[in-house]
Amino acid sequence: MLASALAVQRANEAKTAKRKKDIERQFSGWDGSHHAVVEETKNRMSNPDSFEHIETRYKETETGISVVMRFRGSNAFGGVVTNIAFAEVNENGRVISLTIE
Repeated sequence: MLASALAVQRANEAKTAKRKKDIERQFSGWDGSHHAVVEETKNRMSNPDSFEHIETRYKETETGISVVMRFRGSNAFGGVVTNIAFAEVNENGRVISLTIE
């Protein structure tokens, strides 16, 4: 009985470690930004070349992760503004939804 409980515990620990590693791969080791969220955000910007990452934070969910990213960029009038992107990302790193405020 004890051996099977230990096996289950080790399997759960391995699953958790794999999930953590899979999530970490989605982020830049340089500035901590989420690769797919940055790309999707740039696709929605009027001047994607002006994108400047400030900060990214995330929280694990049952189906993936919730990402909050602060960034700067120029708007349609040429002024530099700071925005926040809220994204839901699945376990594979694909952006499911993105809202920019």
